[in-house]
Amino acid sequence: MLRLGRERLVFGPAFNLCFLQDCPLHMFRSIFASLVLFTTAAYGQDTVVFENNFDHHSAGVYTEAQLEADWNAPPWDNGVGEGRVEIVEGAEAFGGSGSALAVHYPADSFGVRGTGAQWQLELEEEYEELVVSYRVKFRDGFDFVRGGKLPGLAGGSAPTGSAPADGVRGWTGRLMWRTDFTGTSGSPAQTTSDAISYAKHLDSGFDQDGRQEDQVYWEDDANQRIVLESGAWYQIKQHVRMNTPGEADGILQIWLDGVLVLDQNNLRFRSIADLKIDQMFFSTFFGGGSSWRTSKDEVVFFDDFVITEPAAETEPPAEPRFLKVPSDDYPTIQDALDDANAGDTVSVRGSHTANIVIDKAILFSGNSSTELEPADPYLPTITIASDGATVRRFQIDGGSLAVLVKAGVGNVVVDDIESQDSDEGIVVEPGCQDLIIKRSDFIGCQGDAVSVTGCSNVELFRVEARDNDRSGFVLMDNQDLRLERCRAIRCQSDGFMIVGDAASLEKNLADSNQGTGFVIMSDNHEIFDNNAKKNGEAGFAFVGSDHNEVTENLSRSNDGAGFVWRNCSDNVVYDNVGQSNDGDGFAFIGCTDCFIDSNFVDESGQSGFYFDAAATGSTLTDNRANENDEFGFLSENGDTDFSGNYARDNGAGDFS
Repeated sequence: MLRLGRERLVFGPAFNLCFLQDCPLHMFRSIFASLVLFTTAAYGQDTVVFENNFDHHSAGVYTEAQLEADWNAPPWDNGVGEGRVEIVEGAEAFGGSGSALAVHYPADSFGVRGTGAQWQLELEEEYEELVVSYRVKFRDGFDFVRGGKLPGLAGGSAPTGSAPADGVRGWTGRLMWRTDFTGTSGSPAQTTSDAISYAKHLDSGFDQDGRQEDQVYWEDDANQRIVLESGAWYQIKQHVRMNTPGEADGILQIWLDGVLVLDQNNLRFRSIADLKIDQMFFSTFFGGGSSWRTSKDEVVFFDDFVITEPAAETEPPAEPRFLKVPSDDYPTIQDALDDANAGDTVSVRGSHTANIVIDKAILFSGNSSTELEPADPYLPTITIASDGATVRRFQIDGGSLAVLVKAGVGNVVVDDIESQDSDEGIVVEPGCQDLIIKRSDFIGCQGDAVSVTGCSNVELFRVEARDNDRSGFVLMDNQDLRLERCRAIRCQSDGFMIVGDAASLEKNLADSNQGTGFVIMSDNHEIFDNNAKKNGEAGFAFVGSDHNEVTENLSRSNDGAGFVWRNCSDNVVYDNVGQSNDGDGFAFIGCTDCFIDSNFVDESGQSGFYFDAAATGSTLTDNRANENDEFGFLSENGDTDFSGNYARDNGAGDFS
């Protein structure tokens, strides 16, 4: 979808700023920031000035013609003509579907000529105030080296390098990832990075004379620097309001995944009223100079660009507040919750005994050592009962349930929760939507660790379920479910139980669970680069599940089959590996019309590839089966064509 224009969009109160997402996550949507985003957008209607999610493109090299159509005919560009920009689809796009923009940074290169891409989106009008939002993901294993640029709003000549911001000709609001690393590129690799605002304005730079850009680090509410990681989708939102000429009252704010990480309200972008916001500067490259050069080929993905003009306020909203617990004003958590308004932050330190109910759209935050123990062990320790609530950074000990998300709430974020020895870890009741659960551990539960039922648009990122008496993840009857880098370890039932259409699973691990590693039901799933090992039953089991794409997964040393499909049809099974499983490597029971290509299996306790009498109509090409105890390829239906596949050293024969 691409649009450049002045159309009005009307949203309900809870959906006033609908473009937020934690992804991380892709992962992952947060509307908490819609309540604290900026002072002029709390009421009325925002105007969409520009949006582009690249879904109107197919995969391939991004052309100059596409650039011109997508970005209002930029007057110049770097990187597109050089072939460093492409369109990617499916798993590489945000949310695992549609398309995204991929920008390449070749190895041992730096600067605008050698890495990344640059152009300017010239807007059709000039603005006093705008918000740009986009998603970005640094490819898994990305070496940040010393730093690089990211897009931001700009105006006039958009000065960079040695060109000063003089208040008359132009200003820029670019962003950077920045590691403060001073060694040699790649030695050692910089696998995480801080982030800074890299704006150039009248008072920016070391000498505050506008000749250099600012370097203001993004920080959380505890004044800790924000750390970016590779392999995760983030949503960046930048808000700029131009200053009154002659006054230092300009605003520059940045949110990361819905959390305010930079808040400046005393800037001078201009000294004349004619200088405004008239462009977005798409700018991304490594550098700096040669010491900033890439250590290897790198890729950064971009998606979901949206620029909005905030609506004029109809009444002044309350300023967000920061409520500390314990303090003289708020000795207990409940004191702070009672006084909090939507948009406030309740920041908790120390250890507390309480059952917490979050019934307002607030940020409820602890730190790495904040501990909660339920006062009533039969009630949830934390209950989330409001749209737009964010809960993060708590250690929860014991009780019947660590976190409960009540039925029907939306736009909720649960982040960095560590729960130990609760009966259940987190339960999400039916009807919830736009939910993110990330960077959380649920350990030693007597029941299921993570349970989500009847919800839509749910993202789980780096969630771990470990040493639980039942399943790790029970995700039932959900729509548009995304799991990335989640782990189920040593659970006494299945690692992952997935029911509900259109789930996306990427880079998840099921290890040493007593049941099956991954149980997949319903249809239209994308299962990519997951790992199942040492589970008590099968590694992956697909049951009554049609139209799936199962690619580059590894299943090894499981007590049952490596991969088993029961009563499924139209599955694409490509480039997976089954190794040292006690059962068949790949078993197709009652399945029809599957496409099975370039898979490898060895050392299975039974056959490498097995098709029962009811498994018909499948196509096999270029699969390999070596050193399995029974057959390499075994079909009981007489219908399966094994030509073009390869087998050797199998105990009962290579083909039957």
